[in-house]
Formats: sequence, C-alpha cells, structure tokens
Amino acid sequence: MYNKNMIEKIKKIILIVVTILLIAGLAACEKEEPVVSKDNTFEIYLATLKSVSEFGPYDYENLELYDTPVITGDDIRAYYWQNHEIEVTSSYIESLNKSNSSTNTMYYENGEYREYVMGGSRLLTSFQLDCFVIIVDGIRVYSGTFPDKPSDSFKQKDIFIGDVSDTDFKIFFTGEGLDPRNADLIYNYFLKNEKLQITDATNLEKRIDELTTNIDLLLEENKKLKKENEDYASSVKQLEEQKDYYESATSWLNERAHWYMLETEENENTLKYSDYLLNLDQSDVWSIKYAGDTYREYATDNKIDNDRMFNLFETFYYSSMRRLETVYQDQIITEDIIDLFLKNGIMLSKSGSNIILKPKAGYFIANFGPYLSYFTNEYFKTLDYEITIFNNNDVDNIIENAKVSIPLNELADIIIKWERYTYNNGYYGNNNPFRYKGSEKLLYYFNIYSGKVFLENSPCYNENKTLTEQYKISFQYMMDKYYGTESGKLIIELYQMLEANDFHRDINIEEFYQKTKYDLLF
Repeated sequence: MYNKNMIEKIKKIILIVVTILLIAGLAACEKEEPVVSKDNTFEIYLATLKSVSEFGPYDYENLELYDTPVITGDDIRAYYWQNHEIEVTSSYIESLNKSNSSTNTMYYENGEYREYVMGGSRLLTSFQLDCFVIIVDGIRVYSGTFPDKPSDSFKQKDIFIGDVSDTDFKIFFTGEGLDPRNADLIYNYFLKNEKLQITDATNLEKRIDELTTNIDLLLEENKKLKKENEDYASSVKQLEEQKDYYESATSWLNERAHWYMLETEENENTLKYSDYLLNLDQSDVWSIKYAGDTYREYATDNKIDNDRMFNLFETFYYSSMRRLETVYQDQIITEDIIDLFLKNGIMLSKSGSNIILKPKAGYFIANFGPYLSYFTNEYFKTLDYEITIFNNNDVDNIIENAKVSIPLNELADIIIKWERYTYNNGYYGNNNPFRYKGSEKLLYYFNIYSGKVFLENSPCYNENKTLTEQYKISFQYMMDKYYGTESGKLIIELYQMLEANDFHRDINIEEFYQKTKYDLLF
C-alpha cells in the first residue's frame, strides 16, 4: 500500500504532465492555423480620406482601405496593355446602373477622359478626393488618385484613373521615372486569365490592312473638306458668319478663363477648412454635422469668402451622401437612423433591398443662409426648386436609362429658373462659384432639352430622326410661356427650322446645334 505522501507526489507528477501536453497541443494548434489564399486575384480598393490626408495618395503600403473592393478581375472583360485602358463586363455595368452609387453622371469631355461635375470616376463610384490602391494576389502594387471636378484647380497628378467611355476607364501616368502600371504582377494576372489585349506579330497583317483602309478614308475625307473649304471661301457672307461664330466662342472661353482664375483665389480660412474636411470620415453621417459646425466657426463677415468656403462644404455633403449609401446598404434601417439622416439634410428611404439617399430641399438655406451672399442664397432657392421636382418624380438624375426622367415641361421650367438665376447675378456673380455651377446646370439641361444631346431612348427624335409629337407640344409650351427668355428664343429658332424641314433632323439642324451661340445663355 502506498502511503499518503506518495499518493500526493504521484498526483503532482500527473498534473505537470497534463499541463505540458496541453501547452504543446495549443502550440500545435497555432502553427496549423490556415492562411487565407489570395492567389489569382486583381482588386481595386478606395482608401479612407483620413489615411490619404495622413500618408498622401501614393504611399500605397500605409493607406487604410475600405473593406470591399470597388472592382475585381471578375468584373473586367479586357486590359489593353499598350495604353492601360480597362474594359468592364456588361454584368458589371448592369449592376452599377441598378445600384444607387452611380449618380455621378454629369461630365465634360476634355479630349482624354471625362471630367465629372463631382470629380472622380463613375465606373469606380469615386469622387474628387478619393484615392485608389491596386492589389494583385494580395500584394499592394501602386496607388493613385482620380480627376478633379472642372471648377477646381489642383496640382498635376502623377497617376490617376479616369473614365474614357461608358464601359472603359484608363490609368494615366504623368510622373517621372519607372511607370508603375507596367508591373509584372498585373501583366501576369491578365495574361493568365486570358484578358490581356496586345497587338502582336500574328495580327500585324490585319492591322496594316486596317491602317491602309483608314488612310484611304482619310484621303477621301480630306478631299471633301478641301471642297467645302473652297465653297466657304467663295462666299463672303459665309465667312462673316464663321467669323461671328468664332468670336462668340472666344468670348465664352475668355469668360470661362476669367472665372477659372477667380475660383482658384482661396483665402486662408478656405485652405484651413479644406484641410479639416480631409480628416473627416465620410462613412459617418455625423461628419456632415461636424463639417457644418466648423464652417460656421470659420465664416467671417466677408460673404464672398464664405461662399467660396461653402463650395467645399456642398461638395463634401454630396460626396458623403454617396459614400453613406454604400455603408448603410446592408444595415437594418430604424426610425432613429432615418431621423438622424434627416437632421443632417438627407432623406433616407428603402426600395426593396436597397436604400436611397436624396438631398432635403431647404436644408442649405435653413442652416447656412445667413452666412452666404444674396446670390448664393438665390442659387440654393433654385436648387431647392430642382430637388423638389426630382423628389416628386422619385428620380435622382435628369437622365435615367438613357432617357429624360421627368416631364418635359417641368424640365423647361427648371431651365428657365437657372437662366433667371444666372442673369440676375450680374457681374458680381462671376466672382461667385455658385454662378458657375448654375451656368453649368443651365447649359447641361438646355442641351438635353433642345435635343443636342442625342439620348439612346430620347423622346426628342424618333428612329427616323423626326421630332416627336411629345416634343412638339413641349416646345410650343416653352415658346408660349417663355418667349421673351434667351432659352425660349433659341427654341423658337430651332422650332422654325424644324417646321420648314417637316420636323426632320438633317445637316442644317446639326449645324444649328453646333453654331448656336450658347454664350447668350450666360
């Protein structure tokens, strides 16, 4: 028989052995923890504005990223290596159109890429202040920025992404040294997945034939242009008309250049406010309140300076609204959340499984009117009129599914509202960033209404390029109600030309669209 002391010793020994085995087992478990594989993946992420402010747009190793990529290799149909243009799939476009993150649609062509009114890229659901990071097989390759909006002026970007069509975006490099776009990781990924497009020796003969055909077409076009030039030279009247047109275009460009220089004259408070906004988290609805409170703190008695600074707040407001739409997409929406958004000037609603955010009419004037000039208050009154019409028709944009989204007579009313705002501003308005925005809206809406912008599903002209009855009625509405306005006069002139040609859009109508002195609208 064992004595009592011996039994206690045996228990201690057993306890020590069990403890050792447990520790060894836990260590083994740690060593066998699986590693998530990132093989054969291509992703583009957006970086948080806070990290961009801290590290700059090109420090891709340290930038903090949002959880979900904006696009992956599965969404890409082809990568054209020679010019680094990327074509997305039709399913990606369809998904983008169905979501509410693709509302950044108003843009101007600058010859290389689209300059959206809110900056950024529609295809990548980004805006002016956003930055991207490209990741291949889990490895960060490089980062860059997006185009600014047309009314802003920033330093030259080294590398940025810009949309070049409805289905393609392009990565531009304007920096010095090695081009990061030529990274082997990216090339090998698209080569492996059979999405790399390069003209090689096997396609050389076909390419030569294509170029030869193009040369022949250009020669024929050159002959045609030469004859047209000789015909113009034979008529002094035609030359005078051409001279008037170019003088008109030059006048308009000079006014735009004058505005552009004035817009870049930023005071110290505006620069401080710009830096402050960069540190706010746009995925937090409270950031709009913080941005508004700080604006009031920085505002002075100089309402012209306040207007410039408020231009930054409005941009931040709309950019945050688009970001919040993505963040809250999968969350349970309660009455408290709806009320929180409403207090910050945003109307929140649900459509099926999607949430929809819209600006609240009257928010800007009610909260910031006393700090703004009379002319800027008038801008937001006109904007409230537009927002109310959009909300009443349950739409976000003037164009949806390639057609005008509101009744034509209501579009005509909006055009006249923006014309009157622009005219009433006078010369003082040229110093005001919101006059420029109002002018942009006027020109954009007028081009759509008049039919100059030919929409795929446009109610303006049918498949035979004949003016529809729907548009005849609306043009008559514009001519009867607004005959004394500049927009009304242009519609009268267009209608008379169409009526003389059985309402058919021919070469004379196209020339009217090209030669119309749109600077009269401003």
